[in-house]
Amino acid sequence: MSESEKKLRELIKLFGWKLYLEPPSDELKSKWENFIQDQKSQDLVSKICDSLGDLAKQSLLNRFGVNAQKLSTDDQLEISEINKLWTQILDRLTNDTIKEDDIQFWKLIIQNKLKPKVSAAIAEVLKSHLENENQKTELPQSLENTPQIKPTIGPIAPWKPEQEQTVTSTIETPKNDVKVTENKIPEKTIQEVNPSIGIWKYLPIPENEPDKYDEYISKQEKSPEGLNLIGARVRGKMHKHNGTNCDDWFEFTVKDKWTIIAVSDGAGSKKLSRIGAKESCQAAVKYLTDTLENHQIQERMTKEQLSTDLQRNSSWKFPGADIEFVQKTLHEAMQKAYDAVENKAKEGKNFVPYYKVLDNREAEIKDFSATLLLAIHTTIKVGEESYNFVLTCQVGDGMLAAISQEGRLKLLGKADSGDYGGQTEFLTSKSKLEKNNLIQKTFFFPGNLKCLMVMTDGVADDYFPNDPAMLELYGDLVLNQIINISKPDESEIVEQLRITPLGSLSGIRDVKNNFQSIVERIIDPHQHNEPQKISISSVADYAKELNKSVAEVVASPPLLAAGIMDEPMCQQCQNMSTAEKLLIWLDSYYQKGSFDDRTLVVLYQDV
Repeated sequence: MSESEKKLRELIKLFGWKLYLEPPSDELKSKWENFIQDQKSQDLVSKICDSLGDLAKQSLLNRFGVNAQKLSTDDQLEISEINKLWTQILDRLTNDTIKEDDIQFWKLIIQNKLKPKVSAAIAEVLKSHLENENQKTELPQSLENTPQIKPTIGPIAPWKPEQEQTVTSTIETPKNDVKVTENKIPEKTIQEVNPSIGIWKYLPIPENEPDKYDEYISKQEKSPEGLNLIGARVRGKMHKHNGTNCDDWFEFTVKDKWTIIAVSDGAGSKKLSRIGAKESCQAAVKYLTDTLENHQIQERMTKEQLSTDLQRNSSWKFPGADIEFVQKTLHEAMQKAYDAVENKAKEGKNFVPYYKVLDNREAEIKDFSATLLLAIHTTIKVGEESYNFVLTCQVGDGMLAAISQEGRLKLLGKADSGDYGGQTEFLTSKSKLEKNNLIQKTFFFPGNLKCLMVMTDGVADDYFPNDPAMLELYGDLVLNQIINISKPDESEIVEQLRITPLGSLSGIRDVKNNFQSIVERIIDPHQHNEPQKISISSVADYAKELNKSVAEVVASPPLLAAGIMDEPMCQQCQNMSTAEKLLIWLDSYYQKGSFDDRTLVVLYQDV
């Protein structure tokens, strides 16, 4: 995570503290007093108040039973739950009947509904403010002197990531002769990004370690409803450089009416964590598959009935027993994953290869520490229509996100992490499996699904803040021809482009080099069939050329389709499966300061 992203997260937390969404803190109080002295900061506060005012208006409209904003089903549910803070607190205070369960329920609403909504509104204003000033890496000056919190200490890297430079070169450039690009690239010239030259090298995975598996994995399936399901994981640049294993794992399966996804990231400081990641994914998917195989979600007669059955009560249970069974099964799968890791640790106590890897000591469960993200998808029939239903749960970092057919984003995860990178919790922390914690980390999406994405922090941290940057991730997958979308009529595209600075399709072709770059990959030099360079498109840069936000581009099929160039990422990509193209892209896209393993699973509909 870059310094600017850390400061942005800090600023969001600072506003959250001022709104009583963060615990009391003398440190934050002091920072706020310094921050608010700046006139630029005061102007920013005014813009944020306008955004929060819109959120308050939605809440009040819901309180009076008016839906003038035409909110989506999931937004209506969130606003409805936030309003319970208004209605129930006043009701209980008036009648002097406050119970401990009530307080716990209100805390969950604040943590899972109110705080994310407010934080998202604040983040959107901050990001827009920075983009408008064309200073993405700068925040108000009053925060510049804030002491930095040191990240968790881990293995010492053989270099500092901030040494990465954007460089230009040809294949013949000597390895140690790095030319730093200081001037603007001439127009019509594609920028060539070579983060590997002079910095990163490639070493294969170890041959002498136990439980060996492939460096790369990708696979794909079709859901029962015909949705595309693809997944891939790749070894991060640091693991390639040091000749160590990838710590990520993922599993997914399709059974009857269910699509089940598991993604895990092993703790980098634990030598057997990759094994814990694999064991937890496999155990959770198997349990969910076996338990849900014969379970049916009942048909609802009306949308109102579905909405009622999806409003969890004070015990955080769904009124519909069939849906509540799925939530219960999801939480049990977390426990089954823990049990599998615990059993692997017990079996490994007398396993000599583990003993050697651990520098001559017996294996313990903490050596298998890993995160776990689970997602379940099915459809619920309502009269003559069918709606997608996604239920998720998470222990540790990473992210899950859904995008509706209308282009609206909903985050379905909340990372167990601190304010800075490198701090997270793991499945092996027994307390994370307590019911109260799992309930707080369980999210759902009802509606018309365009895309569901489940990823480790190696991807999630590259797209921060996740709201709205998950829309950028989706747009990048489309522009790089990993997710296919139906191309609208050319007349629709022309009509949309006419009101942008580019004006036409030829205008886009004229500036395509401004949102495309050539990336040289860090690959095994002996694998001659691997593409050495690929062309990567950026939807964020494309949106700038259109003078639009990423959200506006993603919500407009004509504009998004217009940015898809005729050329694939590489010539070999023409004969690759969709999952293989996802793998190539994950292994190649460049983000400064990004060197972790990357894993991404996507469930999507061709639209």
